[in-house]
Amino acid sequence: MNSLLFYIGNGLLKCAMVHNLKGSLPEVLFWQKMEIRHPETITQEELKKTTIQALDQLCQTSKKRLFSPEIKNKRITKLFCIFSSPWYISETKVLKTHKLEPFLIKDDTVMEFIQVANTEAEKGQEVLERKIIRVNLNGYVTQNPIGKRANTLEVSVVESFTDKNFLNDVRQIIDRYFGVEEKHFHSLPLASFAVIRNIFKHQENFLMINITSLLTEVSLIKDGLLHETVTLPIGSQKIIDMVVNRLNVTNAVAETLFQLYQGDYVENAVNKKLTEIIDEFKKAWTENLDQALSHLSIGLSLPPNCYLICQTPLRHFFSDFTKEKFKVETISETSFSPFVRFNNQGTDFSVAIMVLFANINL
Repeated sequence: MNSLLFYIGNGLLKCAMVHNLKGSLPEVLFWQKMEIRHPETITQEELKKTTIQALDQLCQTSKKRLFSPEIKNKRITKLFCIFSSPWYISETKVLKTHKLEPFLIKDDTVMEFIQVANTEAEKGQEVLERKIIRVNLNGYVTQNPIGKRANTLEVSVVESFTDKNFLNDVRQIIDRYFGVEEKHFHSLPLASFAVIRNIFKHQENFLMINITSLLTEVSLIKDGLLHETVTLPIGSQKIIDMVVNRLNVTNAVAETLFQLYQGDYVENAVNKKLTEIIDEFKKAWTENLDQALSHLSIGLSLPPNCYLICQTPLRHFFSDFTKEKFKVETISETSFSPFVRFNNQGTDFSVAIMVLFANINL
């Protein structure tokens, strides 16, 4: 089976094709990305427009890859599309019913139960996902509830919505290039949570910090459930922009300077300026993080463990910022090397997350 995967971010888009063969690791046949450079201030409508334009370009180049000799005869049967902030709003519901007499859990029991509690989409919104993430029978997590009897049924569901027009634009562009009938749309926190939960099974309580281009997503996982996600209005592009503007260099040079800075290979004058920029950015980012943590901790205690998901070369800096508050495990390409195989191309941790999430849903 072959699937096509898309990541729709706020400054970065990705496309990958993955081959799944029973008994073998999923194999990434190709992947590519499209970066979007935004001005420091941008409206939501401008962001939508540039993202849709970039998606069209990404689809064009990805379509060409499908005609390469090693891929052209492989039929795509499924398509998965993962959206980061600000393209969704999401919540986790815990639905519960209890009966005096044990009742049989049938195929349609769970679905009928959650349909009653479905939230109506607001005007201009459309359902992005409704995903069952856990089923409890009589207080115990049950992987395969069908055919079992219980007095108490508890179902945890992630429900997300997105802008209807934006989702229609995404669908139309993808359909223009790829005639894949079966499509699945999901949010980045759900995909990241599902993959990390499956790999790090011993962790029931943790924070998950996803650093995207313009925004930072902070998710609280409590008792094995994706409890809530808060978005910070500051991402990795902000610190790149600060270097670009103050040192009068390009984005590529700014990223290289950060790599050199980590190795202490930058001359003293530039080193001093970079240190000032990093300190200033750290103050702004950690202040926003503190506000998010304050919100997430209302009525709850925050777990000590944190999984940090961030692109290089800034991964090291965000890890240092976060280690002052939590025990941090940084998610990188090596985290997924035992689970995903990349075919003749460099690895990418966010592509690996998409591949493994799609594999969970196959």
